Amino acid sequence: MTFNSFQFLFVFLPIVAVVYYLSARHLSSRVAQLVLIASSLMFYSVGNLQYTPLLIGSIIFNYGISQAIARSSGPGRRGFLVAGLVANILLLASFKYVNFLFGSIGFLHRSGVRLPDWAFPLGISFFTLQQVMYLVDCYEGLVPANDLLTHAAFVSFFPSVISGPLTRARQMVPQFTQAVTTNAEKISQGLALLASGLFKKVVLADSFSRVADVGFANIHRLSTFEAWFSTFAYTFQIYFDFSGYTDLALAIALFLGFSLPINFNAPYRSLSVTEFWQRWHITLSQFITTYLYTPMVRCFKKVTLAKASLATLLAMTIAGLWHGPAWTFVAFGALHGIALVINQVWRKKIKIAVPDAIAWAATLLFVNGAFIFFRARDVKAAWQMCLRLLPHPGLLGTTLFRDAIGMSEGRVIALPILIGVVAAFVKKDALVGSAILRPRTVAAVAVASVILVSLLYMNSNVAKEFVYFAF
Repeated sequence: MTFNSFQFLFVFLPIVAVVYYLSARHLSSRVAQLVLIASSLMFYSVGNLQYTPLLIGSIIFNYGISQAIARSSGPGRRGFLVAGLVANILLLASFKYVNFLFGSIGFLHRSGVRLPDWAFPLGISFFTLQQVMYLVDCYEGLVPANDLLTHAAFVSFFPSVISGPLTRARQMVPQFTQAVTTNAEKISQGLALLASGLFKKVVLADSFSRVADVGFANIHRLSTFEAWFSTFAYTFQIYFDFSGYTDLALAIALFLGFSLPINFNAPYRSLSVTEFWQRWHITLSQFITTYLYTPMVRCFKKVTLAKASLATLLAMTIAGLWHGPAWTFVAFGALHGIALVINQVWRKKIKIAVPDAIAWAATLLFVNGAFIFFRARDVKAAWQMCLRLLPHPGLLGTTLFRDAIGMSEGRVIALPILIGVVAAFVKKDALVGSAILRPRTVAAVAVASVILVSLLYMNSNVAKEFVYFAF
């Protein structure tokens, strides 16, 4: 069950919201928490039942570790933290990286040792990072240890458990313990975000994906024009897909009376890679800075530009690997690490001002090039796609697109693609736009129209999973 399904929008979500509010109003906040936990586990279990015990086990284990940290002092306290972090990392690694690591070691790969080929439990990357942040914050004294019900509600919260945004306990836990309230402005903001998220996903992202899928599946046939079109199609697809998911998550949380952190802020208007990561997947960027980069820097007795650059490169490479067990993701993270280092050196040493237009174009071209490695099936295919971007015979050819997509489908996706290209650069962030929206007739008609168009697209096409479900 996904956010872009009729089952979720018209059955699951309304029932959960009604039962949750009735429980909070007529029973107690603890009963309302139980309703949220049960609803979250039900949502997670649909199509993923075999891994629900894993999520429950992770919740109980990390609750126990947090309680041990809270009750301990001295070396024992640090020992509990280390044990908790190691267990979480091993859990994540056992499902995502064992086969990748063994397959990358030549003699082990040739030995014929067979390893279990486990599928990724849905959301494991996100709920594991959330547990890591929680344990570190408990150890640092930034948050008290949660009681079991609150911790379970926090970690399993169904709007964000699968693909974020990543949330910290000090942001979310107070919302689970306060009185459940809502108002017309919150509902209006939620409906605007719902409209934005659905439109981004089922109209824009899925239209771009048609072009990107054709291009990356037929790299050897691409003309130069088709190669550029395909790569930029994926760059737009992943933005609208993931930011669309985030808008929906924020909307659903608002319907239940919760506020989730912003995760995107018009990243393709960035003037540097540093600014890009301040606007793209913001909660992951904050995790990288707080829980990877900063501890690395603290390990150095004296911080220099070279050491800070090394920490940046390592942190971004690890972040790339977090996305999945493939060298393409490692390359993606390393490329961004190198670009961030160049930004640091340029800002602190070279100090030459670059015109905004050039800075924007260079940043967008780099981001597009790095996403080639994110999308390609392997490094070889990514390199082949990079070569297809260079001028070669058939410079402006469109044969592949005409054969694979056709004129009739091309007309259907042309308008969404045009709207998407414009929206990525000139549209205000959806959260900002929805925050200033008021429950008026004009706004209601606009939001209802966008939702209706999105529902028509949903009804006419097979629902596609969100890109970040794979991570």
